[in-house]
Amino acid sequence: MKKLLIVLLVIALLITGGIVAFKIVPAPKTLGTSALFSESEIADGAKTAEKCVRNFSGVLRVLRVTYDEEKAESFLASDFESGAKTKENTMVFFVDFATGSRTTALNPWDVYTDYAVILTRANENAPFEMTDGGY
Repeated sequence: MKKLLIVLLVIALLITGGIVAFKIVPAPKTLGTSALFSESEIADGAKTAEKCVRNFSGVLRVLRVTYDEEKAESFLASDFESGAKTKENTMVFFVDFATGSRTTALNPWDVYTDYAVILTRANENAPFEMTDGGY
């Protein structure tokens, strides 16, 4: 009887997102090279993007974080052309993640792929922060 109760409790915690072990495991990263940013800037940006997505309501697990400069530039081409953003101070990461049942703005029990996380900084010496995302 005790074993059954423990098994049911573990299942309930998994279903409700109550076990945070899923959130602690770092997501695999695919980090391309850049003409604009150093390897350490890209690695730090990937950590920031992952942390931001983990903080979304209902996210159970971040599955992958990708940096692809060519894809990012294509994604923000109109912002760069209009001057709304500068290439030197903007990074875009594409994040795959899974949600659980407790979510407010995201679809419950869904897998999001290539969710864009846009990081910007005020200048070359400032840290990158998430300023936009989705699409």
